[in-house]
Amino acid sequence: MKTISLPTHINDNFGDSMGKLFELQVQIDNTEKNIEILLDYSKAAFTKPFFTLGLLLLIKQYGGKRAPISLKSEIENQSVAGYMNNIFFPNIIHCDKINSVSVISLLEKYKNKTYIPLLSFPIGSDAETSRIRDIFIGHLNSLLRGFVNVGTNYNLLSALLYLIDETIENIIHHAHHDHGYIFAQFYPTLGYLDICIGDIGRTLLESYTDFKDNAYNVTSHLDAMKAALGGKSTKLQDISRGFGISTSTRMLTEGMNGKYFIYSGDTFCYISAEKNEIYTTKGDFNWQGVLVCLRIPALVPQDFDYSKFAE
Repeated sequence: MKTISLPTHINDNFGDSMGKLFELQVQIDNTEKNIEILLDYSKAAFTKPFFTLGLLLLIKQYGGKRAPISLKSEIENQSVAGYMNNIFFPNIIHCDKINSVSVISLLEKYKNKTYIPLLSFPIGSDAETSRIRDIFIGHLNSLLRGFVNVGTNYNLLSALLYLIDETIENIIHHAHHDHGYIFAQFYPTLGYLDICIGDIGRTLLESYTDFKDNAYNVTSHLDAMKAALGGKSTKLQDISRGFGISTSTRMLTEGMNGKYFIYSGDTFCYISAEKNEIYTTKGDFNWQGVLVCLRIPALVPQDFDYSKFAE
């Protein structure tokens, strides 16, 4: 068995979580597939939502593809251990037809906190699954708007709900998987809400190649990322909406001065008011599915107008 020590500290830099997640992927991929891996998180001193959820989904991705990866999650730092226990780490609370009532009841207990537990939501399209998911998302939105304390700021409230709903809708549309996943933390002193939403289903590339016999002639993860950011739709019922990514990125970065990250296959993109850059790992490491990280400011520019960005 090979032991990999996980980072003890994830800093406030928006890219630090993903940089450390990339490093972990490289270490795992450079280990022979027949060797079991133990990820040692016992020394964790500070973490962030992007790394926390990303880590758990990364472990799930490798399931069945190599020798088992286990996680040593008993954390020595008691303060960090208490927080991790409160978010149910290393477990993820699944909301489905069987336990939806208990999950929604659980969410009520987080009204006075600045974070939610690690959660998953059902992706199915049948009426009952859609009903449960809508109730779940409604309660989730209520919690998050309470964290940010939007009050009567209609523009901030509308933008917050739009960004969450559109990102979840994109996961539901393309993933072809049983669950999507979400985790969030509000930082009152720093003045922003970090939200991580993802899945381990289809990549953007697979979504495009499956759409109308690859109508957009997308042949790589890089092509797929550019198509999604450019608003090219794979939704038969609403061609103009694309993945909602192009509108979400403009609203968050140009309008609200926030930050946006998306990762699928061997391609990822970082967008802020100052930068809009797409990178490819050239196959060195990959994300099976889509992972989105949003940093949403609690205070937005006075001239921000939600209606100028919403589709």
